Amino acid sequence: MPPSPSRSILVCVFLFFAGAGASASPGRFEAIPGFARTEAATVIALPRGRLFVGGEDGAWRAGPEGTERLLAGRAVRAVVVDRGGAMWVGTASGLWIEERTGAALREVSLGTGAGRDVRSLAATPAGVFVGTAAGPWFVPAGSAARAIAGVPRRAVVALLAGDAGVHAVTGDAVFLLRPGAAGTVAAERVALPMGTRGLRDAAQWGGVAWLLAGSGVYRLAGTHAERVGAGMPAGVDPHAIASDACGLWVATGRGVYHSAAGLRWDPVGVPGVPFVDVVSGPSGRYAVGPRGVFGEAPAMPGGRTAPRAAVSGTYSRQRPDPPIEALQRAVIRAQGLSTGRLARWRRRVAGRGLWPEVEFRLGLGGGRRRTHDHDQSFTSGALRDLHDERRDRDRDFDLMAVVRWDLGDARYHPEEVDVARETREWIELRDEILDEVGRIYFERQALLSERARRPPADPEAVRLRRRAEELAAGLDAWSDGWWTHQLEQK
Repeated sequence: MPPSPSRSILVCVFLFFAGAGASASPGRFEAIPGFARTEAATVIALPRGRLFVGGEDGAWRAGPEGTERLLAGRAVRAVVVDRGGAMWVGTASGLWIEERTGAALREVSLGTGAGRDVRSLAATPAGVFVGTAAGPWFVPAGSAARAIAGVPRRAVVALLAGDAGVHAVTGDAVFLLRPGAAGTVAAERVALPMGTRGLRDAAQWGGVAWLLAGSGVYRLAGTHAERVGAGMPAGVDPHAIASDACGLWVATGRGVYHSAAGLRWDPVGVPGVPFVDVVSGPSGRYAVGPRGVFGEAPAMPGGRTAPRAAVSGTYSRQRPDPPIEALQRAVIRAQGLSTGRLARWRRRVAGRGLWPEVEFRLGLGGGRRRTHDHDQSFTSGALRDLHDERRDRDRDFDLMAVVRWDLGDARYHPEEVDVARETREWIELRDEILDEVGRIYFERQALLSERARRPPADPEAVRLRRRAEELAAGLDAWSDGWWTHQLEQK
């Protein structure tokens, strides 16, 4: 029986991280080919070298015990493992729990409506916190889920468990949740600097909670927060933050960025590729987005990077969209609009006056003549008739060559006007085509960036993906297949 698509994907994942270990310093992120077309939205490194990847069409789990597809057809957005070993999975349509590896997934009731749209999860000894589109919930150990009072009914974009409690992050506010007796939860709002907006995620590093916003990172101290550093580089559009012994890692719309203390952010491989989540675990660092799953090759002592074969012989870099300059050159070649042809026309017209006009004349002539003479004579008493006949035939050939030079044409030839007119029309046509190609290209980039900011299961994200594919088909037609060839290159 041929292998299923999910099994093929996970086999590639096995080959990738089977020999990878946790890296202590930044390496480089490269694509895992089996996930090149996976709509990934979240990733977590599980115990015993396993990897869990959630996306728009379900989740995949790979580990030494085998490969498994989970929740097919559901948009998986969050996953966490509690201290008892149970795995909790949040989807756009509800919360699920796997009480032990291999057990059947069981849905946990969260009511109806927006409360079923799970955005984030956090596990504590007291129970599991659930961030939904309608605020946070708490699932005490052995009890039913309950909504947490004292927090506005807003979408919770991140939950961060720490020693002081759990920080629940909404778009413009942070609440510290402290579980109490009998499944109760106390909520206290964290004081943020004035004007703080667009909070995206949170991470724990150095015993301190860090918040990620569109403008930069904030460090939490108790119920207060302060901004750190000058912020993220302009235009990177951050989405998620993770931490390990090496520092902070941020997934952005233009690649992964790393910082040792939140003061300076440096890009780490695959620039320009949009990511929506990043994680660091025992098996390595991973980043996911609309173009699949990327893993970081482990770094070696002295800052050297391990050879590719030492990590896996089956993965290679997933290339982002080709640059606009390369696309324009390909379109010009495909449409036959190279300036080389115009240059040849100009050179030939410039030398036109040095060539003479040559005229050949050929003449052919001929004639026939026939004469007949008749005479009579009387001789010896008798009349005699005398006849004299003559025939003549001649032919004439005439060949002549005439060579004329108009030396004035060597200085300026009248046909140069025709070439100039054709050149202008040629350039106008080329500019119109390049303008159209550029419009399609940058519209696609804007759609991909906008789509990367949305949950994969969002209907608008699906629409944006289809529109981006439509634009890619147009670019492929203009470039005579060059676009698809570039994206499929390894």
